[in-house]
Amino acid sequence: DAEDEGDARGQLAAALGGSWFEGGDPRQIERELQRSNKYAHYLFLSLHPQLAASRLQQDDSADSLPRVLMVAEKPSVAKMIAEHLSNGRMRWRKGVSRACQIYEFVAWFPPAGQRCRFQQTSVVGHVFGLDFNKKDSREAWNDPSILFDARTEKTLEDTTAKLKVVEHLQELADGAEYLVLWLDCDREGENIAFEVIGICRDNFPTDENIYRAQFSALTEPEMRRALNTLVRPNKHMSMAVDARQELDLKIGVSFTRLLTHQLLESCREKFYRDLRVISYGPCQTPTLWFCVQRHGEIRAFEPQPFWTPSLALDAPGRGRLDFAWAEGRTFDPARAREVEHACRQAGHAVVVGRETEARRVPRPPGLNTVQLLKAASTAMGMSPTAAMKAAEHLYTSGYISYPRTESTKYPATFDVAAALREQSWHPNWGRTAGYILQHNPNLRPPTQGHDAGDHPPITPVRCAPRGEIAKGKEWKLYDYIARHFIASLMDDFQYTQHTLAVDVAPGLRFQHVWHTVDERGFFFAMPWRERDLQLNEAGELGGRAAPGARLRVLGVSNPEDWTQPPDYLRESELIELMDRHGIGTDASIPQHVQNVVDRRYAQVCGPGSGGRPGQPVPTEEQLYRMRRKNPGARIELPASRHMVPTGLGLALIAAYDSVDRELCEPGVRAFMEQQVARIADGSQSQQEVLSHNLGLFHRKFLGFRDQLASVAQLFRPRAAGGGRSFRDHHLSW
Repeated sequence: DAEDEGDARGQLAAALGGSWFEGGDPRQIERELQRSNKYAHYLFLSLHPQLAASRLQQDDSADSLPRVLMVAEKPSVAKMIAEHLSNGRMRWRKGVSRACQIYEFVAWFPPAGQRCRFQQTSVVGHVFGLDFNKKDSREAWNDPSILFDARTEKTLEDTTAKLKVVEHLQELADGAEYLVLWLDCDREGENIAFEVIGICRDNFPTDENIYRAQFSALTEPEMRRALNTLVRPNKHMSMAVDARQELDLKIGVSFTRLLTHQLLESCREKFYRDLRVISYGPCQTPTLWFCVQRHGEIRAFEPQPFWTPSLALDAPGRGRLDFAWAEGRTFDPARAREVEHACRQAGHAVVVGRETEARRVPRPPGLNTVQLLKAASTAMGMSPTAAMKAAEHLYTSGYISYPRTESTKYPATFDVAAALREQSWHPNWGRTAGYILQHNPNLRPPTQGHDAGDHPPITPVRCAPRGEIAKGKEWKLYDYIARHFIASLMDDFQYTQHTLAVDVAPGLRFQHVWHTVDERGFFFAMPWRERDLQLNEAGELGGRAAPGARLRVLGVSNPEDWTQPPDYLRESELIELMDRHGIGTDASIPQHVQNVVDRRYAQVCGPGSGGRPGQPVPTEEQLYRMRRKNPGARIELPASRHMVPTGLGLALIAAYDSVDRELCEPGVRAFMEQQVARIADGSQSQQEVLSHNLGLFHRKFLGFRDQLASVAQLFRPRAAGGGRSFRDHHLSW
């Protein structure tokens, strides 16, 4: 009745904070409320019963339509896909799995050429893992070399079993006519896609109605484009993942069992009493090797004294100016004294010339995963695993494009203007984005960069102010990604370097250098890059400093200093080395770095000095406890993160290096990655790659086992009275 309707309108207005729903299109308002406010949606349907009746009639007719099962990699991604493809008009229900929801809607399905009933759900990452056959594993306990020929089998992951993901997919596949796989578009995603196909195979005996969606961002245009351009799953990419899993399992477990059986007790006594395993990994060990190489450079470094003469001259109109010796520095003390004596004897210096040189800093190409990880470690103090976790959450929340890519070149079809227009509303960098759009109405993607054939570079997808992204790490990453994207569309930074040269005596030249900026270009978006250049923008010297002018000497300086050893390897440098040498992939590099730290083969420290490491950087768990204990306390983190090998890590690399250097150097693993890539492109069979690499490492394993006794002393504790123990010390080994 009228009284009930009035109450419903009042409650609806209170729920929405106003009566803006009056007078609009009821269907459009109903779709918006269904997506944003369930309670308000219920009240609105009570005021418009014809909409509810229409929805029920659609649901009844949907039962007779062909059914399409769509599977995403995560529940949050499944929800976003359903929202975009249904225009918010979907029905949600639970299934067998409590973690994987089901979203149902009716829409046009291109392969069927008609409207179909869609059921969108997800898995929770990999459904299966790889493990040894239990019988073969038991037989190899005392002889790990047997594992190279042991049988392997797919096993259900614990999380998958608890959440009943397999039963959930099998129930939904029953009666479905089409299967569309919306897994992440990389090799791991392709492998999960074939896991899903295997689970649903009873209902899809052939591949005729199985499709793969390829997408790079969780936006409505991208989702619709992917649905209209479905492809077939790529078996070769999945087989490449299977091959890498089997290689890592057999090589890693065989060496790990050998090391643990032979060395664990002595390592517990010498290094860490709570050690449980001494592990080897085809990627983990070369990662540690890079860190130990820098440690070796530091230990082999011998400091040398050097001198850097300089002058202070009285410049017309500018006063005191410092001039550096044109040769920079000298390691010869006699030469240093000679230069200093000549400068003190001279009362004036004669201007002999002025030079100008135009320079530029090129704008950055598109952002790929390795660049993002390096920036997160260097500028934000984030570990690679923390950075990838934050980036993945930004992606699944619809803020950025897919964060795992090797490409730095934008596709020719990428609508950079639309992406930039979205950012033009941002309070921090919106004016810069708007300026680019205003002065480049026909903006096209830059042609620079490398196209790896996978995903486009990482870009912002949705404009988000600081308050919308609650977590600090995620905001830092989003801020960097957005600024990097804008910078990649701007002009180069251009400046002029000016050099004023003076002679104190024949052959004794000094220089003063300053800079003038001609075009700031992309530095408007990335202002920290200008600070890193350390330009001297003191201003122009007047014409009174023309050639032949005499400048009075105000002071002479000739300080003695000592060369310094390099600092320990930065985490960002380690990531770059791994990428350059093919150790891991953009998706696995963070985990390999984390494994080295978790196994206590290396420790993350702040910047050091004089060949000694800095203070250890607190782990995420330690930071959590510190903040919980003192919520208001300000925790100062080091300016950079450095990988310092521990005594255990040094001993392991020394053992590998002494017996078989290829076990720790990056060359063998890089070759293995190249062969796995050949499986992915179909140029080499999975069995060929497995047979060759397992045979190679089997021979290396036998050789290492035979000579392990010769390096066992590296892991034995020192005898009583033989000096201090170096348990838990970085540099004592």
